[in-house]
Amino acid sequence: MRYTVWDTETIQVFGSAGLTRQQRTLVEELLRALEAGSPLTHHAAGLGSAVLALARAHQAVLSHADTGQPNYKLAKLLVDSSILDVRAAVDAYRMTPAGTVAIADAEVALVAAQNILGPNTDAGAVRAAAIDIEGQIAPATAAVGELVDLLWAGTPVPEAVAAQASAEIAVLTALHDRDGFALHTDLLRALRGGGLTAATLKDLLWPASSAFRIVFSVHGARTLGHLDQLLPGAEQWPISKGLLTGLPASPGMRTMVKTAQSVEGPGVLVLVPVGACDSESATRTARRRLSESLDQYVAGQRLLRLTIGDLSVAFTPTAVVGSDVRAGGAKQARPLTMNWSASLRPALRMANLATRLDAPLASTALCWSALNSIGVETVDHRRQVARAAALHSVRQQVVFLFKTIANEATALLEHADWLVDRRTAKLKVTERALDRTGQSTAPRAQEAATHLAAKAVQQRGDVEAAYVLRDDLCRRLEPAVQTVQKTLLGGGAPGHPRHLSSWQLDVNGFLDALLPLTGSESDPVRRGHDAIRVLAQHDDGLARTHLKTWSTRLGSPKALKEWMERQEQVYFALLTWMYAMRNMAIHSGTFTATADELTAHAARTVVDMVLEIIGNWHAGEHASGSPESEALAVIRELAARQQGLVQSLHLAASCRPLNVATITGPASDAWNRP
Repeated sequence: MRYTVWDTETIQVFGSAGLTRQQRTLVEELLRALEAGSPLTHHAAGLGSAVLALARAHQAVLSHADTGQPNYKLAKLLVDSSILDVRAAVDAYRMTPAGTVAIADAEVALVAAQNILGPNTDAGAVRAAAIDIEGQIAPATAAVGELVDLLWAGTPVPEAVAAQASAEIAVLTALHDRDGFALHTDLLRALRGGGLTAATLKDLLWPASSAFRIVFSVHGARTLGHLDQLLPGAEQWPISKGLLTGLPASPGMRTMVKTAQSVEGPGVLVLVPVGACDSESATRTARRRLSESLDQYVAGQRLLRLTIGDLSVAFTPTAVVGSDVRAGGAKQARPLTMNWSASLRPALRMANLATRLDAPLASTALCWSALNSIGVETVDHRRQVARAAALHSVRQQVVFLFKTIANEATALLEHADWLVDRRTAKLKVTERALDRTGQSTAPRAQEAATHLAAKAVQQRGDVEAAYVLRDDLCRRLEPAVQTVQKTLLGGGAPGHPRHLSSWQLDVNGFLDALLPLTGSESDPVRRGHDAIRVLAQHDDGLARTHLKTWSTRLGSPKALKEWMERQEQVYFALLTWMYAMRNMAIHSGTFTATADELTAHAARTVVDMVLEIIGNWHAGEHASGSPESEALAVIRELAARQQGLVQSLHLAASCRPLNVATITGPASDAWNRP
């Protein structure tokens, strides 16, 4: 995918703002962590966080005390996972005095709860432990705010520690229900306004709630009786040719009304008031509340089918602030495999349904059912899925690092072209105005002509500078792009000299380009190694930072082993939390939980990864004419492969034998390349 972090406008604003490397990396990390298409290892839903660990542990322990769900064994597993997340964040929190105290107290509270949980523990004691955990959330949250101050001030921080600090900040931002697109827009506005301080950044990350009114179309009835009692403050109007009384007209509003009118059958326009930190989050919250309210009507009339339209419009008390379309698209949709995989059909169906639900816990429960349908039932099964996912994440990280470097380099070249075009267009406007005023002898026209002439001189200098910048950038980057195309992309795409698509990537070749040079490499490997670094060194952001991180990690088998083991912990915690949320939803009727939106996103992403792994495995078997393996057998084999790789890394002196290209493929060896 192409991240919005690297669109032309963002590059222009970031470049003009004079951000330091540490500041720019932090901002780009935050935006990518809130980007829906980010892999789970980069998304806020999959990043370890002490605050999130405390919040989840609190809910699990409190729910166990009050309802018995999750049971004490599952609750202990959840608390164990939270302890691991807290311990993983220690180095980041210890950068400040308050953080040092907060992280130590958090671990003490979690360990105490873990020791209390048992088959015959008094519910009051468990509830007291939950309250103690809850008391640690506020100090940990405050400590995260201090991390923003520290990183923004430019305090030297080891990159691994800065990455963990960024993860803590990103997760807290997601927990604040901050929308990534809205944050991106607000950040650009603040940077254009003359700079960004740590205080203003924190205000953007965690803004106060504001009042919004969101309008939807509901199809299936002309009116919803007593809606204002179910949703206090809600209003409704029949779908008609006119716009809503008392609300400002807007193109988005007119489009929504026109679209609603085109749907056959009765319908009604509904306004839902909500408090939220931005219009996108308000829309998501309002849709969820409206969807939950419609449950009442469907239960009251069994044959009634009510649906919420894809379009919505958001208002503040004084203005229209945006419209939203809940639909994505692609030029071409591709199936997971070219043949129907019989063992995956139930999982595919449930995964598809999970993406359509507005209720996060219901979506999570369906995701768990998708895993359940391929045989995932026990704690050992969850551990095997976590290991398979951790193994696949190595390949995913390598491929996405290439995408990061390629997207950023391509975006810089596109921005240079855009800057030339923009400045040239401005100069042409000035020159046309100068021609018009120069034809008049009026004093005011002559005065304007003098001013325009001076402006034109300045703009010609700007155009010349833009050409120099573009030519210099092209001279530096385009040879590196061509080298990458030749050495890593099979020659690239004919007719597209800047095309760097990961679809053609020689993944093992790129791995070789990331590894430190020893002097024994072939000429193509050396040229690829140098070209990748040329592309990454031209911007002080994610590309340079992550290239350094992964070159260091791949240069040390121990570091890669530790990263993989940490990813296994993260995936196992997510799977355990998914299972607990499924139990709480089904057995206790709980449909609201701590970070349930993040949990639902993580659940869908984990299922997507599992389906991708097994789908690719089956595609390989189908191509070779081999019989189709059972899905759980594939997971079991990959889990064993991951354990074998961990052992190989423990004994190895280099990561050079690593086989990333087919690391989760059938008949493959993760350590010895073919």
